[in-house]
Amino acid sequence: MARVVRSAACRRSCTRRGPVAAVAAWAAFAASSLPGDRAFFSIFGSATKSAEKQIPPADVVGAALRSPDGPNKQSTAWEVLDTTRLPSQTALVTGANSGIGYHTALALAYGGAHVLLACRDPKRGESAKKSMEEALQAAGRPAPTIEVVELDLSSLSSIRMFTTTFLKEGRPLHLLCLNAGVMAIPKYDTSQDGFEMQFATNHLGHFALTRALAARIAESSPARVVTLASEAHRAPNQGYDFSDWPPSAAKYGDWRAYQQSKLANILFARELSKRIALLPGGDLVSSNAIHPGVISTSLGRQQILKGKVLLGVFQDRDEVQGAATSVFCLTAPQVEGVTGEYFRDCAAAKPSEFATDTEAARRLWELSEELLVKEGFFVGAGKEGPRKSASACRLSFATEPVQDKRGGCGSKMPEFRF
Repeated sequence: MARVVRSAACRRSCTRRGPVAAVAAWAAFAASSLPGDRAFFSIFGSATKSAEKQIPPADVVGAALRSPDGPNKQSTAWEVLDTTRLPSQTALVTGANSGIGYHTALALAYGGAHVLLACRDPKRGESAKKSMEEALQAAGRPAPTIEVVELDLSSLSSIRMFTTTFLKEGRPLHLLCLNAGVMAIPKYDTSQDGFEMQFATNHLGHFALTRALAARIAESSPARVVTLASEAHRAPNQGYDFSDWPPSAAKYGDWRAYQQSKLANILFARELSKRIALLPGGDLVSSNAIHPGVISTSLGRQQILKGKVLLGVFQDRDEVQGAATSVFCLTAPQVEGVTGEYFRDCAAAKPSEFATDTEAARRLWELSEELLVKEGFFVGAGKEGPRKSASACRLSFATEPVQDKRGGCGSKMPEFRF
């Protein structure tokens, strides 16, 4: 899976630790999966050249959707792009300045959507925006609205600042792609809020972002939320480890932390599909998790040479192909009304048994919300009136809203300040 927003610690050193034998063991495990399935290796990335940032001829756009055989794992984002409704859509893509996020955002912009590039580094975001605009101009497409917004998924204050502004401006949100992430940071590191970095960025940050925007997404429906997970979610053989909550240094392992965060991504996407349906308009919102495939990403450059040589063999697609499943789930008519599922190679796939654990999904949601409460991300009874209070409650600890006589949330039901 492409990692496009990285912490300082990850930028300093995202190398793979441990003997080559351990890497080979992972290879053997993946090779023993479904025949011909090499997708598991996206947890490592690869060292091959990434796709050129160019737009193909117009007849290529949507070609796989028009084909009797439909899309497959070799399809590109362009071949699965449906532009029918995009001109009226607002999309937010996290980690959009490079990798899969870049190509996902570019495809949506090509279709006419108003695209927000959510990037930790605004300068890199502006560079990506310029590149997209030049590519679109070269393809003869109308000038789209592409906007760079600063958003650091490892910082709750950054998320609060962005969502507060977004909601106050009254913007709709039809498409949300939770793409940003970090992978296998060698040494235990924490976010500014004190949470383990992979947990903070890959899960908690996206949870907080979506939780803050959920009511707006429902109001904007029909809408779609896509969470980038990974086949790495299959690695935990006993499910999500709630005994180490929130993840601590005591049990830290670079790949273990990544695998746990990817399992959390699928559990979150499934639980969101249920909870957001309780909001007004939420029954027209889909929430799905996806695995992008074995991708050539910038993260691959950080790996040790032996790992590159061994794992590069398993790369089966470039970044444009890697963005295909994201774009498919965000735009394709075939996904209309489909929610709570896991997609791979532009098709629904069966995740691990632990990823379908209803109780684990509920528990993860509630514990995540409790962390946000402790960090001050929520406050008590709201000032926005009964309607917004009910919306906040409906996504909270209960499956039905609990309100006091003032129309606010009950004492145990956290609610947003904004």
